[in-house]
Amino acid sequence: MTAPMRPRIGDHYLDSGPLFCLGGSGVLADLFDADLLLNSRVAAAVVGEVHRNAALVLPPVGPHPKRRIHHAARVVRSRYKPLLESAPPVPAPAPQLLASIKADLTARAVAKLRPGQHLHPSANDGEAESVYWAATQSVEVVTNDSDAHQLARKHQVTSSTFVEVVRHLVKAQKVVSRRTIFGELMTLSRRDIFPGEHITSELDLV
Repeated sequence: MTAPMRPRIGDHYLDSGPLFCLGGSGVLADLFDADLLLNSRVAAAVVGEVHRNAALVLPPVGPHPKRRIHHAARVVRSRYKPLLESAPPVPAPAPQLLASIKADLTARAVAKLRPGQHLHPSANDGEAESVYWAATQSVEVVTNDSDAHQLARKHQVTSSTFVEVVRHLVKAQKVVSRRTIFGELMTLSRRDIFPGEHITSELDLV
């Protein structure tokens, strides 16, 4: 249900992956904030994921697989504090639709596990709640998770990757060059912050 050819991204729920992209690139965050922040919403589970990653205790020096995400989450926690505080509480008990989406995402994730791997109990809560709220409020979802895109299509929710959002930002402004924007996405990828698509040149942003 992705729609890169639409004239603009509509009201949407941001999953944690796109938020970490914004936290990892000030250039892209500035462009996003100017054009799309007013259309953005987040789910409570996504807020929880941001706070958990921001609160990680890591060694003060040396490489660590979570260091870049940790830094991006801290930026998101500060820069997007009003957005995070606006997250709607999860209904209790969980509605049947939300429970169904969670179960579907969990089954897809478990099927991809290698022997000896285990799934964290809240691993898919952010994606599930984002798709749930988008479906019930008739808005869109921005996620970098392939399973979440499949669930969005199943529930007639328009979904976009962060790269698709960036394509809209490229067209919406004429100040930052496409080369610079491509460079920012490549930097995110090198920092292990996946922008939702593997792109190889500026032409991928057309």
